[in-house]
Formats: sequence, C-alpha cells, structure tokens
Amino acid sequence: MTEDILNRMRRISANQELLITLEMYNEVLIIIEDICLAVANKLLSQLGLPPPNRAMHDVFNQDIQREQQYDINDLNTFINLNLPKLNIEQKHAYDTIMQAIQNKSGGMFFLDAPGGTGKTFLISLLLATVRSQNNIALALASSGIAATLLDGGRTAHSALKLPLNMQINENPTCNISKNSGMGRVLQQCKLIVWDECTMAHKKISGSIG
Repeated sequence: MTEDILNRMRRISANQELLITLEMYNEVLIIIEDICLAVANKLLSQLGLPPPNRAMHDVFNQDIQREQQYDINDLNTFINLNLPKLNIEQKHAYDTIMQAIQNKSGGMFFLDAPGGTGKTFLISLLLATVRSQNNIALALASSGIAATLLDGGRTAHSALKLPLNMQINENPTCNISKNSGMGRVLQQCKLIVWDECTMAHKKISGSIG
C-alpha cells in the first residue's frame, strides 16, 4: 500500500526520485484504521497494531462523518420521486414516525407486514428524509444480508457492539462509552431503524404494501 502511495506521489510531483517516507507509512495506517473503524468500530491499537499519528478527535469524528456523508441533492430527488408513491398505510406510518421526530416526542414503532409489501421502501424514505435535513439516521439490521438492503446499513452487533453471549448474560450491555465516536453518534441521532428487530414497544399494524 505504501508503494501505491509512493507511485501516486511520483506521478503528481513528476519526480521519479521520490522515496518512501514516514508520512507515507502514516497515511497507510490511517487508511487501514478507517477500514477497521467502519467494519468493526475498533482502532488499530485495539487490534494489536501500531496506530497512526493523528489527533484523537479526528478518530472520534470518523463515526460522525460516516453518518453525514450523504448527498443532500440526491436525497431530495429520491424523496420527491418516491414520497407520492406511498399508499395510505405507508403514508400513515411515515407521517407518524416523522411527527415523533419533529416533535422530539420519541417512540418505538414496529412495522408489521408480510415480506414484499414495501417495508424496506418505506424505511428508505424515512432514512432519506432525516438525512436530507442534515440529521443522523442509523440503519441497522440483525443480519448482514438485511443490512445490505438499507442505504448505509450495518449490522446491529457491529454498530452497537452488542455482546455475542446475550442469551446467557443476565445483564448484557453495549460496549460503547459516552465519549466514543459511536457514543456521540447515538447522542445526535434522530432515527434508528432496526430491520428484523424482534422487540418493539409501539405497533403500527396493517398492510403497508
């Protein structure tokens, strides 16, 4: 990877005499750590590897930046094109959830409908609407396959650092500190969508497709 950076710098500077520097090694470490943060929410130091030389606040901001990297124009185009396509039940669910977000009243909602009736379509519109307002919306799923169907989707175990032994642990907790990157994301988050979540508090039932 460092040689790739060296070749790129040689092309940019038109200087074929350039040699590998400590800065190039450091850039590689930053690239690797960004991947580790995205996949496992772990720093290189937590994986037994040498960390890159960058300020800690830059590391913390990686999670925030990842959740705010969406193109507002593309989101608005998607919303304007697809919002009129919602049927009555879908529109009721959309308006109810968005009103809870706008009023800051909060709530837990369960979309109860058979497969293939438009739940993912509705969820995609909710995510796009919140993100188009420069707010954070987390898209979580219980399985990797379900996560790939959501824009920016991640597995709940990866994002929330859920323990793998939840069934045998009487008091399972997420390993997220208040001042960590993910902790800050959760503090600023306006909407958390959890596809295939088995628990819910408030239910919106009926056919939504």
